[in-house]
Amino acid sequence: DAVPDADADADAVPDADAVPDAVADAVPDADADAVSDADTEPDTEPDADTEPDADTEPDADTEPEPDADAEPDADAVTEADSDTDTVAATDTDTDSDTDTDAETDAGGPYVYPSGCHLPPEPGEPGEIAFVEVFPDLRFRFVTQVVGAGDGSGRVFVVGQEGTIDAVDLSTGLTTELVDLGVRVTAGGELGLLSVAFHPDFAENGRLFVDYTHAPSPGALESVVAELRLDPADPTRVDPS
Repeated sequence: DAVPDADADADAVPDADAVPDAVADAVPDADADAVSDADTEPDTEPDADTEPDADTEPDADTEPEPDADAEPDADAVTEADSDTDTVAATDTDTDSDTDTDAETDAGGPYVYPSGCHLPPEPGEPGEIAFVEVFPDLRFRFVTQVVGAGDGSGRVFVVGQEGTIDAVDLSTGLTTELVDLGVRVTAGGELGLLSVAFHPDFAENGRLFVDYTHAPSPGALESVVAELRLDPADPTRVDPS
């Protein structure tokens, strides 16, 4: 009986539930501290699902909201609209003035400056008609018809392929003055293009020709050459 009974000892040990509240409050629970620290200490790495703060750089997929300061001032918008309306009104006035001037000038007589003296206007033109003078004459690729000014009553017909023919206007007879076909490269806008007679052609027999020449395949040059009447036959030109 003096030895405590095992059951009695067990009854003497206080139950865990019987620990006073003061002791429990004084000994903080480790788990509680851990939870408290986790809740209290700020998280250094932001959660991936957490929306970034307004001060941080916005997400690429998130459209930034316009800054309130960036909105145009109501007065500025009003002034811009007013200026636009003014420009539109100016354009309208310009178009109106242009149309008015066009209507005023349409069909009106031209007023010459003072001191400007013009010859009188000619009368009604007479009837003009083309007459085929020499129906039997035929020329190829004519580039010029010109007189020599020598008083001979002849005109000279220049052919693109290198010929110059003299035509007597009184008889219609044609004489070949010269043939430069061996020198001339003809085709398209190329060939014997013109002839000019010296002012004293009747005395010195000099004339000048302008033609195209190909010194080699693919090369072209314009030639201005002086020719003279053949002393042995004054009706022809020496081609040399």
